[in-house]
Amino acid sequence: MEQILETKEQTKFIIKMDELGRIHIPIQVRKMLNIQEREKLYIYRSGINIILEKSDIKVEKEIIYSEKKIIDNDTEIYIQISRIKDSILENSNGNLRVVDELGICVIPIEIRKELKINENDTFKICIKDNKIILIKNHNK
Repeated sequence: MEQILETKEQTKFIIKMDELGRIHIPIQVRKMLNIQEREKLYIYRSGINIILEKSDIKVEKEIIYSEKKIIDNDTEIYIQISRIKDSILENSNGNLRVVDELGICVIPIEIRKELKINENDTFKICIKDNKIILIKNHNK
C-alpha cells in the first residue's frame, strides 16, 4: 500500500518492503525516470540509504512453454510461460535487479542484512539526479 505525501520540493512516496525484500516502485516514479518493464537497476548502499539507479542493460525473456489452442470452435487461446534471463547479476557499480511488469524490484539480501531491514519496514522514496533514494522510515 502506498501513500503520497506532497511537499513543495517534490512528491514523496511511502512504500513497504515485503518478506522477500520486494518493493513496488510507484508508476509516477517509473514514468518520471522512464523506467520500463524488464529494465535493470543498479542497487547499492549509500550510508544508511539504498540507491536505485537505472542501468543501460536490457534483459530478455526466455520462453519456457508456449501453446496455442482452439476451443469452442472459433475461440482461440494462447498460453505462454516465460522467465527473465539473467535477472540477478553483479556489477562493479552494485547489484543489478530487474523491474518487472508491475514495477516490483527486489532489494538484495546483503543490503537488507547490512542495514537491518525487516519485513514490513517502510521507506520514503525520493528522487535526486535521476536516482531513486530509499530512506528507511523510522516513524512507523
